[in-house]
Amino acid sequence: MRNLKATLLSVIILIASVKTFAQPGDYLSKVKVYVTPHSQERLRAINLLQLDHFKDKPGFIEAEIGQPEMMALRQSGLRYEILVENTIAE
Repeated sequence: MRNLKATLLSVIILIASVKTFAQPGDYLSKVKVYVTPHSQERLRAINLLQLDHFKDKPGFIEAEIGQPEMMALRQSGLRYEILVENTIAE
C-alpha cells in the first residue's frame, strides 16, 4: 500500500510538472499529409516534420505536430489537411 501511494504521488507530480513547463502559446495540431506510399515524397514528409510517431495509411500520413513543424509543412508544398488545429484545447 505504501508503494502505491508513493507511485501515485510521483505520477501526480510528473503530470503537474509537464503542464508547468508547457508554454501558453504552444500546442499540437493533428494533420493528414497526403503522400504516395513508399515514395520519396513520403520520406521527405517524415523527415521534414521530424516524425517518430505517426499513422502510416495508404495515401497519407496522420500525425500530431508542433508549431515549427506546422510552419515547415505550410511552406513545403506538400498537400495536407488540418484535422484538429489545437489538440491540447480538446
